[in-house]
Amino acid sequence: MYGTITQQQVNFLRLLAKTGFLTNLHLKQLNFGSPNASRHFLTKNLLDSKMIGRVMISANFGTGRKVMYYLAKKGAEFLAETDCIDIAEIAYAPYKGGIYTAKDGGAVSLVRSDFIHKERYISFFLAFEKFLQETDYLLQDCRHYYQLSGNKGTSLTLQNRNFRPDGIWFCSGVQPESPLYIYVVEVHRHSNRKHIIKQLLQQVEAIQAKSVQNRFQTQEQHFVLS
Repeated sequence: MYGTITQQQVNFLRLLAKTGFLTNLHLKQLNFGSPNASRHFLTKNLLDSKMIGRVMISANFGTGRKVMYYLAKKGAEFLAETDCIDIAEIAYAPYKGGIYTAKDGGAVSLVRSDFIHKERYISFFLAFEKFLQETDYLLQDCRHYYQLSGNKGTSLTLQNRNFRPDGIWFCSGVQPESPLYIYVVEVHRHSNRKHIIKQLLQQVEAIQAKSVQNRFQTQEQHFVLS
């Protein structure tokens, strides 16, 4: 059903399950194969078997195109079976070709949408996870703003309205007595100080309203990474 899959490819699928999307920039950041033949070997049969999808995206300033990979439903089913986890816990694109139909009937690409910000956010997430490897903490769970299915999104309630920070990351210590740390993440899209201040003031209001605690039914306080 799935064909021959190497351990490196399984690890690649697991990483996609965690982030939802990856570009060649992220693979280079993680030293995950070289830019040439080995990366082609990593992805080719996963693409052929439709376990992952790939979208070519035009880059800025005439520098060519970028590739974004995403986990398809078949890849998510493989991981659910292999790792004995609920498929609802996996970040994957449930839409064929990563495209879904909007309320107005138009086709929207979940992969292309907000590409530059999505790529930067994932780079930050991967760097944070690498940092944790030098500590006594592990990433217990994570939520990303672009996850739209199930309960994996970042939506928080504040004064009878919802807002979505870029990420919500949960870190637990290797020692049982270690406290749980919750980080609400904002990777700012531009350098407009007024907009950044507005976002951070909203985070202050969310702390006062205990928006994170109310959603996740926890007494732990959270921190904002900006």
